[in-house]
Amino acid sequence: YCDFNAPLVGAILGRYIDLIAAGSIVDALAATYTAATSRERPVTEVSSATHQMLASEGVLHVSYTASGPVTITLFDLTTAEEGAPYVIMDSGFSAGGNAIAINATGGQLIHNQTTQTIAANGGSITFHCRGGNAYIED
Repeated sequence: YCDFNAPLVGAILGRYIDLIAAGSIVDALAATYTAATSRERPVTEVSSATHQMLASEGVLHVSYTASGPVTITLFDLTTAEEGAPYVIMDSGFSAGGNAIAINATGGQLIHNQTTQTIAANGGSITFHCRGGNAYIED
């Protein structure tokens, strides 16, 4: 059993319909969605033996492993959006034979190491930054 005030509900729905017609709810929802997904970053294809990763690159698809090993040098980790995820993945599905070396710079660390390696076909590493260092997420 639900007891509700029909005139009040009608007035609220009428107001929402007016707002939708004026476009303001659509704009508000779009702004909310944009804010909620602001951590999304572009996907970058790595098709060479070396790549200097930028803080603006959220996902690296490393396809070059089909040709040879790859070295990724990370950006200055102090410039990262703290807590935002970064992903480096073997999209060439050949890292088992042509590993992906990921190097930190300037004394910074990746999970307490200066270098991490992806050495499994189709493998990946997801990390976030805090305090100038990178931490691998399980």
